[in-house]
Amino acid sequence: MKQTLEQFKSSLKNKKGCLSKIRNSWGVYDYYKYYRKTKPSDSKYVLTESQYFAIIRRVNKLLADDFVKRGELELPYRMGKVILQSIPVKTTIRNGKVVTTKRIDWDKTLNLWYSDSEAYSKRILIYSDGKDKICTRYIKKDAIFKNKQYYEFELNRELYIRAKQAATEGTLGIRAILANSEIGNIKGLYDD
Repeated sequence: MKQTLEQFKSSLKNKKGCLSKIRNSWGVYDYYKYYRKTKPSDSKYVLTESQYFAIIRRVNKLLADDFVKRGELELPYRMGKVILQSIPVKTTIRNGKVVTTKRIDWDKTLNLWYSDSEAYSKRILIYSDGKDKICTRYIKKDAIFKNKQYYEFELNRELYIRAKQAATEGTLGIRAILANSEIGNIKGLYDD
């Protein structure tokens, strides 16, 4: 009996799972547990779990909206700034192989592999369309904490799609639309 597309996709997933665990990091539920331990003594200010998570979701949504609209996010307490950057996609040939900075469209690729076994055996990839690639850049010039070089910011899938859509519509923040020569100057100026 032939596999369905969903069974084929699930058979290709990495079965090992995550090899490394992030330690000493707090998630939203950890913050809620801390809030439960240190909640205010006045009962009119105490939040239920659903109220607490609703507030967190609402603040995150407003923060993401502002981030996509402005193209930058200034972190509090002089921790630096995160900007969205639109980088042109490049395709070159090195040592007889085609090298590209385009993202792989895994949905289309897996559909191709499911329908064509030869494409699966040759591991043919389908890349996403688009002239630009959206990425985040951490500007740490004014940050006052140690080990700045170890921090990295990546967009989740939903926020990346929104930023990409804003870039195609021309409504992405001004920092992301700067010319690459100017971004190159920022890179040399702000990196430690």
